[in-house]
Amino acid sequence: MEAMRAGLERSIQIVRATDEYKRRRSLPSLTGRDRVSDVKYDDSGRIYTSWWYAKETEDNEEGKRVLVNPKGVEYIILSPQRVRPDYLNDLPKKVPVVELILGEVEDGIVKAIGQSRHILGGYISGTEATEVKQARRVIQHVDRLASKFVGERVTSRDLELLARETRSFLEKEKLVSPRDPNKRKEFEMLVKIPQKDILGRVNPLVSRIRARAAYLAATKRLIVGGFVVEKFSTNLQVLIYEEEMTRWVIENAAKQVEIYILGITAFRRPGSEDTDIQRRGMANMALTISEELQSTVRVKPYLAPSRDASKELAGAAELLMQGGYSQAGPKIRRSIEILKQAVNGL
Repeated sequence: MEAMRAGLERSIQIVRATDEYKRRRSLPSLTGRDRVSDVKYDDSGRIYTSWWYAKETEDNEEGKRVLVNPKGVEYIILSPQRVRPDYLNDLPKKVPVVELILGEVEDGIVKAIGQSRHILGGYISGTEATEVKQARRVIQHVDRLASKFVGERVTSRDLELLARETRSFLEKEKLVSPRDPNKRKEFEMLVKIPQKDILGRVNPLVSRIRARAAYLAATKRLIVGGFVVEKFSTNLQVLIYEEEMTRWVIENAAKQVEIYILGITAFRRPGSEDTDIQRRGMANMALTISEELQSTVRVKPYLAPSRDASKELAGAAELLMQGGYSQAGPKIRRSIEILKQAVNGL
């Protein structure tokens, strides 16, 4: 792996100049960084993994080194950044040429992980199992911290303690660099968590879930941006962490719906009296979970079911505001079924 990286640093890097490749290169990456070799994804949840392919060269009749390019593919030069116009028609001698390939994995992240395991198996066999365990350990740890600090009343002090203890844990696990100011800024989003619901009211339960979602998002960005990319320089760990976090968000959303909405007396005991506060609380909860699914889940095969469940919850919220439990009930239960099937059916 070190030899591969060293070779890349002194190579001529090219990429196809097609419209499709321009689109793929412009897509956001799972790491949030703008690096040509990062894993990309689009609005449909498709994933685009990358690798470098060694290109053949030959000397032409004039004795100039050129690419072996029988199909006449047009290329853009990524590195070096400043070159003469005819650079590809007169390449430097003995400098390797590599092409950036952005392969589409239409089936989603599960297939992408399998492909990465196959490609990397000969270099770092067994690494994926270690990374899965570590990803799950980190998620469990941050979830415990979120439950501990993010109580019914979320204060700036709570969030400061949360950020400090999280950094301590991640630094102890050697997942981030304590000297990197950019990584410390990841937790600034926590202090911006809205304390009021969509109706302008203070809703402790909604605030707690929003705080948990923001906390997990910040932690995810911190780990992926630091540990995964800088230490291993491979995409396998990025994909593994993305899937583990996605599955956790979906599972947790299903549990929250069961506990905080179906667990309300009006659902457990049909015909029982309710209050305006209860109706608004359940509606806000359904919308909050719906928004979290929309903002967090971004790859196949989890994207489509998450969107479906999100629509069911949003529709149920409108009915709950009016006390329409009999109409909202099927939508709520269907959202739970969709979410559970999304993780249990894979």
